[in-house]
Amino acid sequence: QFLYFIGVFFICIMSHNEDPFDESRADVKALLEQARGALRRLRGYAGDDLAVSGQRALRAAQEAESCLDAAAEEVGLLDSVVEALKSRRSGAARRSGGMSADVIAEREDFVEASTAEVASLRAQLREVKKSPGLEALFTAKQAKTRGHTVVHAAAAGGADDGDDDDLEAHNEPMSLQDQVEAQARVRDQQDEALDRVAFG
Repeated sequence: QFLYFIGVFFICIMSHNEDPFDESRADVKALLEQARGALRRLRGYAGDDLAVSGQRALRAAQEAESCLDAAAEEVGLLDSVVEALKSRRSGAARRSGGMSADVIAEREDFVEASTAEVASLRAQLREVKKSPGLEALFTAKQAKTRGHTVVHAAAAGGADDGDDDDLEAHNEPMSLQDQVEAQARVRDQQDEALDRVAFG
């Protein structure tokens, strides 16, 4: 319902100004092209020495993910515009001279094709991150992020993390010294994992 009203709002803008659909269409195309470029770079890093290109690979993956998220959000908005146009055209109160069915159909085709391409590129990104040359790098990155989450939870007085049996075993709140030592241990483990990935 909310997206429908957004679509109606866009239609009102379109009736008084330049059509924002074309501008958003261009944005989606640019975001998808940027995501494809980042994905190509990421594939190229699979055969490189990760000690040299590991950080570049991580940045390329992040760029691809960010572009695909932004494109998906934009496509979702365009989809709401198309649905509002279809509803308005089929309504009993439709004014003469409105947007033609062919134009609406063309826009619907673009939304469907863009949605499919976002899904395809996301699937390709997942596969590339699992490739032999990159899987260890992203596994270490995920472990580092997860380690930070566990430490923050413990520092908040928790240790309520189902993936960390050691922290769960402590029912009493951690002292400040224990928190500092836990953070130091996690940092050491993260550094060792990244060193193994980078230098074998």
